[in-house]
Amino acid sequence: MNVSFSGTRPPVNGFGLFELDAILGQLDDLPPGTRIAQGGCIGVDAIIGKAAWERGFYVVTFLPGKAWRKYTAPDYREWSHFTYDTGKDQASRNVDIVDFGEKVRGIPLHESDRQRRSGTWKAIRLAYRAGKLERVLTLRPRSSDMPKLDIYESASAASS
Repeated sequence: MNVSFSGTRPPVNGFGLFELDAILGQLDDLPPGTRIAQGGCIGVDAIIGKAAWERGFYVVTFLPGKAWRKYTAPDYREWSHFTYDTGKDQASRNVDIVDFGEKVRGIPLHESDRQRRSGTWKAIRLAYRAGKLERVLTLRPRSSDMPKLDIYESASAASS
């Protein structure tokens, strides 16, 4: 099974312990042999990539194009089994990440209306339209001090 992740860069004040725990928990229910795709950037991509590598998952990294390289995690080569140097802009690279996954998990910082230009939310919307969106973990929702998890059941899973 291939699972793609799209996640936020770190906030100015960093991630809190509850947020880190919630991010890492997104790998807990994945079976051995799962291939994990992410974008190789600082923040959620790097946290997921490193943790997946340490847990024995096969990690695939879709690097952003040159204009976005400043956000690339400097150590991505240490925790990526395979790297696609897409050379694409952020939006096109997100299409590749969503296409790779049979399921997609999004980890944005805030709700979509607070992140209008967010690449994470663009990937979430692409995955939703493709019927691949499995869950969204909003790290800092307005309604709570704790991360909020929304589970999306795909149409194919609901009909089984």
